[in-house]
Amino acid sequence: MQRYRVIFMGTSEFAVPILERLASSSFNIVGVFCQPDRPKGRGLKYQHCAMKNIASQYNFPLFQPENLKNKVIVGKIQDLKPELIIVAAYGLIIPQIILEIPQFGCLNVHPSLLPRYRGSSPIQSAIIEGEKETGVTIMLLDEKVDHGPILAQKKIKIEKDDDIFSLSERLAKYGADLLLKILPSYFRGEIKPVPQDHTQATLTKMIKKEDGQIDWSEDAAKIARKIRACLGWPGSFTFWGEKRIIILEAEAKNADRYREKNGEVFEIDAELCIQCGEGILKIKKLRLEGKKQVTGVEFLRGYSAIIGAVLH
Repeated sequence: MQRYRVIFMGTSEFAVPILERLASSSFNIVGVFCQPDRPKGRGLKYQHCAMKNIASQYNFPLFQPENLKNKVIVGKIQDLKPELIIVAAYGLIIPQIILEIPQFGCLNVHPSLLPRYRGSSPIQSAIIEGEKETGVTIMLLDEKVDHGPILAQKKIKIEKDDDIFSLSERLAKYGADLLLKILPSYFRGEIKPVPQDHTQATLTKMIKKEDGQIDWSEDAAKIARKIRACLGWPGSFTFWGEKRIIILEAEAKNADRYREKNGEVFEIDAELCIQCGEGILKIKKLRLEGKKQVTGVEFLRGYSAIIGAVLH
């Protein structure tokens, strides 16, 4: 196959398997774009974008602009003469002037079955909403968010215990497979992009740190799904007085009301349980801020005074 000149744009871990598959194929990767390194963690230390290591490993030219509106950046992309731009979890808006540069346009690998779950948090939102299936979509980018016509889709099942990491990893793998499968036909003009049914579109929001605070008035099943969806960032947390507790793993139980107040802590067979709006949550793993991760049973041995407290 002809060695098409391709620019790849991606920032998060979701994009890594896709770039790796392209790198091991016959494509000529002429540039990799990711967002600038950002400070993360308690020490606010600068951490490399996930793409940086891959670009270095394969000696791909790396670009980390703050945005793509700068004329200098547009000029650099024009100088690279890409025939195709591939985007996956990049996180920056691509202006029309760049969309018009490649002969074959800009393709996006999006981790949902568009038009549902457009936007910045499709994987987390699908878990939180209790969806039974999701998927990946290969679409042609236009000037609106996740709005362009669709080239291909693949459905996958969401397993009962899927969290953001396990589901994202599977979606990235399937996305890479699907992309590499359709590209030869796309270059030959054998795939006709199909417009989305915009009346069925749903939009997800950017998840912020405050979204991780648990609302104990919600039902236990939804709280458990949020805990799985928010692992890593922003994490799921609650407060015992002034102390922050990060919940890492929990199991929802349909049960009669054990306690009057939502968020009240109690014990069943030495297990740490919390009353929710509907049902109860058994805490399997947690971490008191500044302490190491422990099981709910281990936590109760050291902090039995939490029994009867109301978390907020």
